[in-house]
Amino acid sequence: MSDDKGGVTPLFKTQAVYNEAKSKEAGRPVFDEIEMVEVWFAGDRLQRPCFEVTDEHRNRWPKEYEAFKSGMTVSESGTPLEHWPRMTVGKVAELKALGILTVEGLAQMPDRNLANLGMKGRELREEARSFLAAAAGTADVTKTAATIAELEAKIERMEAAGYADTKPKGRRKAA
Repeated sequence: MSDDKGGVTPLFKTQAVYNEAKSKEAGRPVFDEIEMVEVWFAGDRLQRPCFEVTDEHRNRWPKEYEAFKSGMTVSESGTPLEHWPRMTVGKVAELKALGILTVEGLAQMPDRNLANLGMKGRELREEARSFLAAAAGTADVTKTAATIAELEAKIERMEAAGYADTKPKGRRKAA
């Protein structure tokens, strides 16, 4: 899952590390399993540092770490590149090779990595940002329409149950 700060994606894994002391004692190769986290930066295919997992990593990416511990994976949260109409199959593959899995990951990509996208990298990132901004605007309209439909259904259920006549009435005349 991508971090909200600059398109950072952690990849938790277990690595086997040769234990020389235990190997000598046992008379055979002995390996210790060490929890590691590989940190991917959106758009940077060369810099993927790997660290032994610390509490800082567990606290920064709790969902990803819990998924790793339970043997599951956490999929990138957001709009998959394949669902963005602007993307071609080739461009999706290219971006995935750079560690960019979603439109949100592309939109969060730091300036220092834009060169890895090629000549129109900045344009592509801006298109992703515009797409997300437009989608956020329509989300409010969709949410309002869903609320109206829900309230209309509730009124129909109340009328069917005989609670009250919920249809609007004209103004009453003063007596």
